Amino acid sequence: MRNAALLAAVSFVFVGCATMDVPQAYRGRMFDRSGPLTIAKTGQGFIGPVLNPGTYSVGYYNEVMTVDCSTVTQHDPLTVLTKDGVQFGLDMYVRFSANCSDDSVREMLASLTPDKDTSITTRKLFETYVRPTIQAVVREAMQGYPQHGLEV
Repeated sequence: MRNAALLAAVSFVFVGCATMDVPQAYRGRMFDRSGPLTIAKTGQGFIGPVLNPGTYSVGYYNEVMTVDCSTVTQHDPLTVLTKDGVQFGLDMYVRFSANCSDDSVREMLASLTPDKDTSITTRKLFETYVRPTIQAVVREAMQGYPQHGLEV
């Protein structure tokens, strides 16, 4: 009886007390992985609904992966060529935030690797989605003008 109570207490400490936070301005999802204490069970990957900010009980082998949904301003210097081959340096400031609807969060967590612990930061989102789009649009717009057409 004493051994059973000790085993139950130890199990509760390892499995029942583990929690993770989803901070304000973040959304997340539970990620189920396997470990040596699981018997005949493998990790299932992402499980359950998209989580809002709060504290969640995760168990011993689960963790919460998150996406940063805050609005940030990012500086991005860019070099472009004009129609006649003159190089211009531009300082771009972009204000953006992630689309944190449930479907978008599911898609981002499935396609991007977290870059800070278990979180996909705004920096990762900027480098993956925003920067390539801005560079393509600005280069496309600038290549049609000669140097004298850009002077102010």
